[in-house]
Amino acid sequence: MSVRGIMSSPVERISVDSSLVEGAKKLLDSGVGSLLVFDGDRPVGIITRHDIVEALVYRDGDLREETVSSYVTEVLVTIESSQSVGEAINTVRSKGVKHVAVTEGERPVGVVSTTDIALHCPDCAGELLDVRYRERLI
Repeated sequence: MSVRGIMSSPVERISVDSSLVEGAKKLLDSGVGSLLVFDGDRPVGIITRHDIVEALVYRDGDLREETVSSYVTEVLVTIESSQSVGEAINTVRSKGVKHVAVTEGERPVGVVSTTDIALHCPDCAGELLDVRYRERLI
């Protein structure tokens, strides 16, 4: 099975200059766990629900004035849409991420998350567990 068959699409995106509150609302309204962050037409990173929750918990001050640019993860991990789910598992494990931008050439066409993988490949779910979490289960 290819990543194309399990990815979330179309790409939910937000401008790097958007407010953090706008990002939070977009995440809630779209029902996804991440947004690709763009500067014009160029993808520059990703912001997740976890990033926003972390900002709320650990940052002082009024977050209504903050922009996405302050919280974006600037390393955008990608995988081609034709690659296999197994390759997606290897990517999330080796890069330590839960959301990967899916591309066709240079163009982002979706996002695949560990949740997407687990839902479409229940037998693969155990492979997604962080090694530290596995050790706690034993």
